[in-house]
Amino acid sequence: MLVAVYLVAAATVLPSWLVSMSASTADADTKLAAITATRTALLDAITPIVVLFGGIAALLNYQETAEQNRRANERAEKERDEERRLRRAEVYVDFVRACERQGSIAADLYYTAANHPRIVERRDAVVQASGAVAFAHDRVRLLGADEVQAAASNLHKHCGEIGTVALAFPKASKEEWTRVWVTDYALHYKTFLDASRADLALTR
Repeated sequence: MLVAVYLVAAATVLPSWLVSMSASTADADTKLAAITATRTALLDAITPIVVLFGGIAALLNYQETAEQNRRANERAEKERDEERRLRRAEVYVDFVRACERQGSIAADLYYTAANHPRIVERRDAVVQASGAVAFAHDRVRLLGADEVQAAASNLHKHCGEIGTVALAFPKASKEEWTRVWVTDYALHYKTFLDASRADLALTR
């Protein structure tokens, strides 16, 4: 504000007043030249201050802009992290659902008599379900975190064993089937579930 007042005064009243104080007997041309020179000197005197204030204002604007950009980038990074976390959750759920569906279809085949009219259809269904598990596992490998890969691979391999036992002829014993589909599957399922939860837990 003071600088603005000074600039107005230096451009208007100050030069005339200073010249009138020091050159009252000079002719009009001399006074006019003196006023012009005085105005130039007064304005030149304030130029470094104006430049300094301009530099300070530019620095403050830069710092404010940089802080705004930092906050915006941080917010965008958090949003991207959350999107990736939700996408991984969807991938994990799809993999587990595919495993559960394959196990259920394999169980239907295991308990189907060899002479049942739909035995071929159910065998084909197990093969197709195994393919769905493989596809879901590929998505985990592509999009999942490193921390879940070992558990996902073990669960995938075990699902393959479930399909193999269900398709076997002659049929495996009930003890073998229970071990594969109930006991061992539960262990691999829980291991993958624990790894998934650890990966998806919010850390911020």
